[in-house]
Amino acid sequence: MKSGLPLKLGIVVIALFALVIGGFALYKPLKFQYWRGRLQSKDAKVREKAVEKIIQMAPYGQMQIARDFIKAPEECSASIAIVLVNSGWVGFDAFDRDQFMNYVKVLMSDEVKEYKTSDYHKKVQSHLFSVRPSGRNDDYYDLLYRFGKRIYVYSYPDGSHGHPTSAGRFDLCYQAPDGRWLSEDGSIGGDLMTTGMVLISFAWYWDAKNYMGQSRDQFEKGLDFLSGRMNENGSIFPNTVVQALCAGAICDFGILFEKEKIDGLGNRAITNLLSRQLENGGFPAREGETTADIRSTCYAAMAIRAARMLGLGGFPGQSGKILEYLDSAAVFVPELSKEEPVRNQQLLHAAMAVTAGVYSGRKRTHPAVSKATELVGEYLPSWKERRDTEYIFWGTAAKFELGGSQWKKWNEAMKKTLLYHQRAGRHHHDGSWNPVMGELSEKYGRVFTTAMCATILDIYYRYARANVGRRK
Repeated sequence: MKSGLPLKLGIVVIALFALVIGGFALYKPLKFQYWRGRLQSKDAKVREKAVEKIIQMAPYGQMQIARDFIKAPEECSASIAIVLVNSGWVGFDAFDRDQFMNYVKVLMSDEVKEYKTSDYHKKVQSHLFSVRPSGRNDDYYDLLYRFGKRIYVYSYPDGSHGHPTSAGRFDLCYQAPDGRWLSEDGSIGGDLMTTGMVLISFAWYWDAKNYMGQSRDQFEKGLDFLSGRMNENGSIFPNTVVQALCAGAICDFGILFEKEKIDGLGNRAITNLLSRQLENGGFPAREGETTADIRSTCYAAMAIRAARMLGLGGFPGQSGKILEYLDSAAVFVPELSKEEPVRNQQLLHAAMAVTAGVYSGRKRTHPAVSKATELVGEYLPSWKERRDTEYIFWGTAAKFELGGSQWKKWNEAMKKTLLYHQRAGRHHHDGSWNPVMGELSEKYGRVFTTAMCATILDIYYRYARANVGRRK
């Protein structure tokens, strides 16, 4: 009898202990199931309370919700989607592409009460930025554009605070929370290229000085993003084209904002760019390399001109060396290849060389400049023939510098190519250009292409022709 009592007591203690452990183990699942059931309530207040409680169960609540969604995305209610958005959960590695797209479509569903408010759209867009897939994903960016358009519509229903051009309005919609504009190739180099191009397109706008106040915060966020990427020696990115484009964007905004902060940033970025110039006057494709690259050299010449406009210096030595390199590279009047890809590259380099040469101080009456410009003029902008956007960009600058009948002919073809093919209508691509024209356009996507096309159309307003002075 006596020996059996401790055994029974031990069994009771073990049973109680097991109940306590089991209670702890089951508490979260039971609590989650309770509030998950409340998400389906017809009472809005009950649903809001359930969302709040599940968010407080992070990360367990979000993980369970996500698993439910993966198993049956078609049954995912708007309330469940809101839980994931409001909690900032970004564990989408378990989603495949179709599941992710279904999830985003739920976020855009009319069932979501908050869907028709600007704050909700901004929160969802920020959420989408945080789960950006690596590499290309056309569906993802299409959905991102849809949200950007919605944010713009709800933020500025009368259009009074938007950019006066449809291209500008399109690009303003798609700035990430950290200030960058996204490239569709998913790379940081692409984001920097896109951000620099967008900023330049706004700086070149004919009424930029008067317009800047309306969206100045967005532009300063973009400049802050570039500043945050700049290291102590002024390098923003090893790729020289990226460095030059970003340095030029900073200098262009320094002219508009007239702020010491921007002057300092521009000086650091340009100083780093100039440090990359090689003995033969050219610039390498990447920092530290020793072989000159034509494209990098011409983008550097454009950035140096912007720095000169900002008053950072005259840079006569560097500009003179650029001219020496361009002459030695024989890009002004090349013997055109019969192979179309090679010929297109030669034409691009010829247009770049003309513009970079004039920006570096060469007179527009120089024989090499005249001959190269005539050569470029034989291959006018054309949407049908899919002329490279970058070629149209540099060709327009080259033709504008020389003026005359050649410029008039090119200008008409350029306007027909761009204005007739700009997207228009009540949809999320309104104001943009399809990214189908050349290497950079296809690589970096719609926002970059739209910014470059807008910059081409603003060529008349940036500089006086063949002169280092700002156009008044």
